[in-house]
Amino acid sequence: MRFIIRGLLMMKRSSLLMQNKSVKVNAVGINSSQRADGMSRVRLDYMDVCKGFAIICIILGHCGWDMVNSFVFTFHVPLFFIISGYFFSTKKPLAQRLGKLIKPYVSTVLVLTLLQLFFTGLSCLRSGFSAEKFVADSLKWLWAGVYGSGTLSPLPDMEWPIIGAVWFLLALGWATVFMYIMARLKWSLGWQFMVSGFLLALGAVTAEYVWLPLSIQAGMASVIFMVAGVALRKHPLWEYPKAVVMCGILWAVSLYQAYDSGEFLCLVSAKLPHHVFDILGALGGSVFIIWIAKNFVSGKVSRFFIFFGEASLVVLCFHLIELNMISGELQYQTSKYLGGWKLSLVITILTFKFVWATFWVKAHKRSRLLQRMF
Repeated sequence: MRFIIRGLLMMKRSSLLMQNKSVKVNAVGINSSQRADGMSRVRLDYMDVCKGFAIICIILGHCGWDMVNSFVFTFHVPLFFIISGYFFSTKKPLAQRLGKLIKPYVSTVLVLTLLQLFFTGLSCLRSGFSAEKFVADSLKWLWAGVYGSGTLSPLPDMEWPIIGAVWFLLALGWATVFMYIMARLKWSLGWQFMVSGFLLALGAVTAEYVWLPLSIQAGMASVIFMVAGVALRKHPLWEYPKAVVMCGILWAVSLYQAYDSGEFLCLVSAKLPHHVFDILGALGGSVFIIWIAKNFVSGKVSRFFIFFGEASLVVLCFHLIELNMISGELQYQTSKYLGGWKLSLVITILTFKFVWATFWVKAHKRSRLLQRMF
């Protein structure tokens, strides 16, 4: 009988010990999955869906189709800034955050420079060597990278090489710096909206006279969308049907203005042709897309967008390389055989772009070198 009682007591003790251990493990798990602001570290699939949709829209927006541009430019880049604001936190040091943006920027510039050296060398072999042409073409991307302009020259009448799509990394860096400053000063959301609105106006006005280096004005114009992302983290409008309807109406107005006038929001040059309506339309469109992604996108469609959304930075960098080094020649050769802008030509070019992006996303996942560079 004593042995039985001892056995039962030992079993009870061991079960209590196991419970205590499991409580400790669970407690550690909860803490390790929380950020400084209390948000979970777990990725939100619907946000990755939105990023995937937005980066695909950026690729389409660089194809030169006016009808497509009037649609995608109303929301695609602002959506990225809003998502960045949604996940914004001061837990990580500012230098670490900026490093994650500068590293792929520098890597992209170096790859473009090396490729330009290669193609310039081939051109010199075919048409005769010209030292002046070789040096000018070879240094093109270095000069473009140093100044960091996405679309504008420093002065209206001045010619200067532009860096293209990776201007976004510089602008996001500036916007992050402004967000850190406001967070450290512990300003309320109201003050943050007021200051970001002032920065937006300052960036847009000064851009008409001079374009400063490293896309600082583009960053100034983008801060308001990061602040909106912080506000949406506290008040997710996509959870309220009436707010979703209002956002859809604002986006529809913005789309109508873009199609009617042929002008649209362009953060790369801090251009807002319809002023506050461009901002409200971009915010409304972004919320509406997040609502669709969260409630209606699932299965294979969801996995497709998540695939590109999780690696949107890699897609952006290699899209720029493809856009400047391959697309022009591809378009010329394809149109030469297919003739004009027929549907088959469009399908061929889009297929190549998606195959290219898919290849580099998979290569990045498997290559440590690419992971260190981008």
